[in-house]
Amino acid sequence: PYTAWNYDLTLMWSMPTDGFLATNIFNKDIEGFIFDAVSGPVSVPGYPGAEFYVEQPVNAEDAKVSGFEIAIHQPFTFFPAPCDGFGVQFNYSYVDSEFSSGKDAYDSGKYGLPGASPNNLNAILYFETMRFGARVSYVYRDDYFSSFGGGAFSGVDRYVKANENLSINLSYDVTDNISLTAKATNLTDDIQEEFITYSSLMQSYYTRPRTYSLGLRMRF
Repeated sequence: PYTAWNYDLTLMWSMPTDGFLATNIFNKDIEGFIFDAVSGPVSVPGYPGAEFYVEQPVNAEDAKVSGFEIAIHQPFTFFPAPCDGFGVQFNYSYVDSEFSSGKDAYDSGKYGLPGASPNNLNAILYFETMRFGARVSYVYRDDYFSSFGGGAFSGVDRYVKANENLSINLSYDVTDNISLTAKATNLTDDIQEEFITYSSLMQSYYTRPRTYSLGLRMRF
């Protein structure tokens, strides 16, 4: 099993206008980080003279994670009605992570931790009253290391390209027991693209079209 020493420092300021501002600095030293890697060649009973490569969990040599985060939440309750229903939420984080595989099959040196993008941003503009709510959300993240390959892609490293998502959520309480919702996602018509080692070596390409949905909820 892997172990980690985690160091965090968080500062928060509760603003007099009902909002808050927070920042966090963190550093993590990880020993024995576990990841799936291709090992071999090995022999398999019943197949003399044949060589096989197997994918199995192994321990990395070392892993480190450091970075910071900034978060803001500000409802505009100090505005005159009806503008007092507006508000914003914002979150940005920077993550610097790396680990060394310690396996000869992977010679790219240092890798970011799987799924850890260096730059991550979330922003929300909302408007809320007793019965109506509206939210516009934007999410962005950088390229990130996904996993090491297996099968036909043994000995390669996989990445996911940067992507973004813009969505809108609407809700209205017709009565205390009946609610209507409407949602639109991926309004930027963003795609998800995975590549191998270099951004020019595409492995997969997923279209993610705009999606719209309507909902009705009734409570008895």
